[in-house]
Amino acid sequence: ALFPKRYTLTLTILATDIDLSLQMFFRGQIVLGLLFGLFMVAVFLMIGVHYALLLGAFLGVCEIIPVIGPAIGFIPIVLTVAFDGLDNVVLNRFAQVLVIFLVLNLVQWLKDNIVAPKYIGNVIGLHPVMIFIAIMIGAKLDGLSGIIVSLPVACVINVLVNHILTRFGPTR
Repeated sequence: ALFPKRYTLTLTILATDIDLSLQMFFRGQIVLGLLFGLFMVAVFLMIGVHYALLLGAFLGVCEIIPVIGPAIGFIPIVLTVAFDGLDNVVLNRFAQVLVIFLVLNLVQWLKDNIVAPKYIGNVIGLHPVMIFIAIMIGAKLDGLSGIIVSLPVACVINVLVNHILTRFGPTR
């Protein structure tokens, strides 16, 4: 209502596209987190972690929270292994904690560096390299909070650039 009437339709379409892009990003985060949790349930069952379903579900929910979620999700898993051990890994308790820590970090690294950029990139329409660049810029500008908001901001910028190119781009 604050803008001139001649821009109302354009701004409404722009706001709708930004909203859809952000919805797709957050849905992608939820799906990725829950699939990661489901995968980790299978990994936990293979190595003999007690309460595998509960811990995998908790990790999957924590994965939805960017950056700090996995660290929060790792804590109960490491504590469970420290107190109860692993059924299928015959080592002392300290070595078992080290094994679960290494497994969690390896699988997390694979998800964060290979699976997530490709999947989220497909969901929001950004190339995986652009996702890495957005995260690095966010980290440089504002550290941890910059990393957390970098991909939603990249979604908005992507929609804005696409609208500008569509409206003012070269004609064929």
